[in-house]
Amino acid sequence: MFDFGEALTVLKQGGRVCRRGWNGKGMYVELQKTDIHSRMTLPYLFLYTVKGDLVPWLASQTDMLGTDWHVTGHEVEDAVQPLIEGGRNWERSRRVGD
Repeated sequence: MFDFGEALTVLKQGGRVCRRGWNGKGMYVELQKTDIHSRMTLPYLFLYTVKGDLVPWLASQTDMLGTDWHVTGHEVEDAVQPLIEGGRNWERSRRVGD
C-alpha cells in the first residue's frame, strides 16, 4: 500500500488504483488522457463505480492523505471496455446526425 503521491505516479503510467478503505467492490480510479474521441481538452481522473458507471472524480482531503492506496488489476477491463466503446460509438453517431 502507498500514499496518494505514489497513486498519481501509477495513474500517470497508465495504471488503476483504489483504496482499501472504499466499501464498493471493484471500484477504481483511472487517468483519462485526451485523444481524438475526447470532448475534454485536458486529462482527468474518473471513477469506475460499483454499478459500473464511469464518472469524473476529484480526490477528497481524506483520499489525498490516505496511505491505503494500491494498484488494482485489469480484471474489470473487459467490463469497462464496452462502456468506453459504446460512448465513442454514441459520440460518432451524434456527430453524424449534427
